[in-house]
Amino acid sequence: SIDSFMAAIDLQSSIYGRIWVVVDSTMSGDVESVADEKKKDARAYAYWISPQQMLDVAWDDDGNMLWALIVEVARDDADPFTSTGQEYQRYRLWTQNEWYLFREEVKKGAGGAGRRQAKVILEDSGEHNLGVVPVFPVDCIGESESPYFSPSLIDDIAYLDRAVANYLSNLDAIIQDQTFSQLAIPVQSLLPGDENHTKVLEMGTKRVFTYDSEGGNQPFYLSPDPKQAQMIITTIKTVINEIYHSVGVAGERTKQDNAQGIDNSSGAAKMYDFQRVNSLLVTKAERLERAERQIMLLVAKWMGVDLDEDHSLIAYPE
Repeated sequence: SIDSFMAAIDLQSSIYGRIWVVVDSTMSGDVESVADEKKKDARAYAYWISPQQMLDVAWDDDGNMLWALIVEVARDDADPFTSTGQEYQRYRLWTQNEWYLFREEVKKGAGGAGRRQAKVILEDSGEHNLGVVPVFPVDCIGESESPYFSPSLIDDIAYLDRAVANYLSNLDAIIQDQTFSQLAIPVQSLLPGDENHTKVLEMGTKRVFTYDSEGGNQPFYLSPDPKQAQMIITTIKTVINEIYHSVGVAGERTKQDNAQGIDNSSGAAKMYDFQRVNSLLVTKAERLERAERQIMLLVAKWMGVDLDEDHSLIAYPE
C-alpha cells in the first residue's frame, strides 16, 4: 500500500539522508485509450533506490532534472535448468521523454591472461513522453544546499551507537573471563608439565592458578578488581546520554540519570525538548507529503489523468 511505501521512504531517508524515488509503468507504447489500459492491465508503480544506485544526474538552470542514470543488479534466472544464476549490472537512463536500458557483459580476456573485460550494450529503449524525468529525490531534513547530498538523521547517532556496542563487547569479555573468582592452589615442588601438576589443574571447573608456597598456605580464591567493568559501564551511560541529547530528548543534560531511564528534567527543559522533537516530526511529515504528491503527479502523467492543482487527494493532518 501507499502507506507502507511512505513508511519505507521515511525509514530509508532517515538512514541515507537522501534517497531517490522512481515512478515507472507497465504501460506499453501502443496503449491509446482507457479500454486498452484495462485490457493490458496497465499500471503505474513506484520504488525507491539508494544513493549508491544513483550514478549521475543533471539539472538545467531552472532546477528541472534533465536526465538520471541508475545502476541495477539483475540475475540470469529465467530458466531453472539452463540459466547460469549469475548476477550482472544494468544501467537505466531516464531522460525527459525517453528511457534506455544498458547491460554490462563481462568476458574473460584473450591470451589466457585471465583479465575480465566489461562491455556495455544497449538492451532495450523506448519513449514515455512525460516531459519530465520520472525520478525525484526525497530528503530527510530540510533542503540541502547540494543537489547530490543531504545529511542523514542518524549520522551522529550511528557512531555513538557503534561505540556503545563496542563497549558492551568489552564488558562481555570481562564478565566471561574475570567476573568469577579464580582458584589458587599451592603446589610446592611441582613444576608445570609434571603429571601431578596436571591432576591438580583438572580439579578446577575452568581455570586454576598454581603457585609455589613453603608456608603451608591453604587454597584461596582470587577476586577480580571490579573497577574495570565499572569504568566501562560509566562510559556506556555517558554515551547513551549523548545519544539522547543528539535526538533532543535528554532534558537538556539536566542529569546523567536520563541514560538510565530516570527523568529529572524540569518543565522548561521538557518543553524545549518537545518543541525540538515536534519541529523535527513536522518537517519530516512535510517532506513525506511533498514526496507523495510528487508520486501522485507522476502517476497521473503515466496514466494520462489530469489532477487538480491543490492535490486534494493527498492531505496530511496539520
